[in-house]
Amino acid sequence: MVPPAHIGFLGQGWSPDPGGIETHTRALARGLVDAGHAVSALALGPASRVILDGVDLTRVPRPAVDVLADLDGTPQGLAALRRWLRTARPDLVHVHHLSGWGTVALEELHAQGVPFLVTLHDDWLTCPRGQRWHVEQRACPVARPEDCASCLARSHAGLQA
Repeated sequence: MVPPAHIGFLGQGWSPDPGGIETHTRALARGLVDAGHAVSALALGPASRVILDGVDLTRVPRPAVDVLADLDGTPQGLAALRRWLRTARPDLVHVHHLSGWGTVALEELHAQGVPFLVTLHDDWLTCPRGQRWHVEQRACPVARPEDCASCLARSHAGLQA
């Protein structure tokens, strides 16, 4: 028998937010709670902390993204992650999406010695649009900088380089 653990979830949203990842993570967390594990989650949304289906869910506002580099993380997002880690103290963090958190979240988990795993639900790490689908309505079989630059310039017009 596996002893109970405290599992943390990190993602961009949480059900009842719409989306497949949000639905998947809530169902997975519910299964872990039913198996006797403690589960905490950190997600983006209106600031709140509630117990939902036995999960200690903390939501923080989505950090403002002003420049392209912010897609890799912001000081606000990193501060929220650090606060959550100090409060929740999970044994393991299951990362489900880095949108809004950036890859600096993985660096922070590593720096704090928190074991983590990442489920890649889409191509967000190589394409901020998530699906490698160009704004010109065509698939991008390979991420090429010249295609990505023109696509991002059109689909994220408010971002500065």
